[in-house]
Amino acid sequence: MPRSDPATGRRRLIAAAVGATVLVVLAAVVAHFDEAARNALWRAHEAVNAWVTANRALGIALFVLAMTIAKMSPVPLAAAMMVVGGYMFGTALGGLLAAFSAALSAAIVFTVGRPIFAAMVRHYLGPRFATVESEIARNAFNYILAIRLMPVIPAWFANLLPLAFPIPFHTMIAATSIGILPASFVFSSVGAGIATVAALPEATTTEALMRPELILPLAGLSLLSLMPMLVRRLILGTRNRDRSSRRRG
Repeated sequence: MPRSDPATGRRRLIAAAVGATVLVVLAAVVAHFDEAARNALWRAHEAVNAWVTANRALGIALFVLAMTIAKMSPVPLAAAMMVVGGYMFGTALGGLLAAFSAALSAAIVFTVGRPIFAAMVRHYLGPRFATVESEIARNAFNYILAIRLMPVIPAWFANLLPLAFPIPFHTMIAATSIGILPASFVFSSVGAGIATVAALPEATTTEALMRPELILPLAGLSLLSLMPMLVRRLILGTRNRDRSSRRRG
């Protein structure tokens, strides 16, 4: 199992934010200089919107299926899928569907994969397993929440980590469902912002890029990159409380 490198994860998050910004700017520039391209983008958006409106239940089911598979796959598609969900269903519904899919993927891996992968995770952790087992078991909710709040940790890796520890199913699901919400809504809001701009063929490039529906989600991506620092504070606080309680005991 490959090691999850926080520095690599941060680079991926920054690359995702930069990539989203570049794509939006390129689309706006092309649309500004080419009326035919602007009209083609608008027609494509209208076609997607019409299909989603006419086939809403099917669209939701297909998205949840694809998102669940993406969350279990080592191929880094989850962030792009969350953006697509926001584009198709809006920030609120797209974010909720993405979070639900993440929880569903975690439940499947936890239920089906525990007999298969638990030993593999213990082997990966090596001597560290005996050191951290009791601490993680005592504070399972906080640790899983911290892992899920960090967008730099791949979802498939976060799904596998709890398998080796004596963590109840309901604790894992609750922490996962809460921890995945910030990233789900931020990435979905990027997609919703793109959809809002795409629905305005008469807007100029400057007007499109300055709309709050687009600026705020991109700012949210930047704030999301600060999450690892906050999570480290959460973990350190948990460890300090444990040490204090052991000393008093």
